[in-house]
Amino acid sequence: QKGDIAEARVAELITLYGDTGLSCYRPISDDEGIDIIVKKRGVLEVAYIQVKSTFGDKNNGFVSTVKEKTIINKRRMLMVFVYFDLTDGDIHEHVFCIPAPEFLKLTANENKQPGQRTFTVGLNRPDQSKYAKFLIEKRELANKVLEILNET
Repeated sequence: QKGDIAEARVAELITLYGDTGLSCYRPISDDEGIDIIVKKRGVLEVAYIQVKSTFGDKNNGFVSTVKEKTIINKRRMLMVFVYFDLTDGDIHEHVFCIPAPEFLKLTANENKQPGQRTFTVGLNRPDQSKYAKFLIEKRELANKVLEILNET
């Protein structure tokens, strides 16, 4: 249930701040690791988002495990990592939006369990992590998705 809350919040952020004409759809089934499909209005261009959320207070950081079989190695498959602060009752101001190929490269040598990839970043200095170039303000998520959709 908590994951559904974070996924809905990500879809809301894309819809609220996506003045660029993006529509969000949430699949009925969740067996392929696609939590949100984002479509440009008027065209059939789509991006697929897998949302991974961590819940806690500000003493914790981002910690998520992703099943490899749910990661599609394409740029339009985005891994969005959010930290939901239970103290504030909302997603942290910054999120990580990582295209799947880059996520697979960054986690290639860190398999702690076969068939899984682990994403771990502390909240103190997320801008110092190896994922830093994918750290964005949550209000910029729609623009980042649009940037990926506009790539040829």
